Amino acid sequence: MPPQTARQLLTPYRPLPRKGEWNLLPLVGMRPPDTFGLGMFLHGEDRFSHTGGAARFFSVLTASAKDGSGAVIMTAANPTPFPFRLLRAISDEHGWTGFRQPTRKRLNGLPGVRNLARGQGGQARIPAGA
Repeated sequence: MPPQTARQLLTPYRPLPRKGEWNLLPLVGMRPPDTFGLGMFLHGEDRFSHTGGAARFFSVLTASAKDGSGAVIMTAANPTPFPFRLLRAISDEHGWTGFRQPTRKRLNGLPGVRNLARGQGGQARIPAGA
């Protein structure tokens, strides 16, 4: 990608409105974005992300503009907490900063990344009212 295009993607264009799905990110332990770039959510000056999907598939991308670290998780399922938990595990393993937000509300009954990686537990879903 040409550097000019990358700069456009990572240039803040407007602050996020108060209402939006990004307000659910703290429930899965992720820091919500601060502003919109061109097709990207921007988290401070370092990290950017994008989420999306349609019926029966979902993906999450996060990366750092400073050190080039990042990950993309793609699933063949509707959105669940699992991709976000996997990203948190990756961020912990690699020591990413500015990515994780402490979870204020525990999501009871959802298996952790380690249990899912071992084949224990089913597909995790955010319970109604969480």
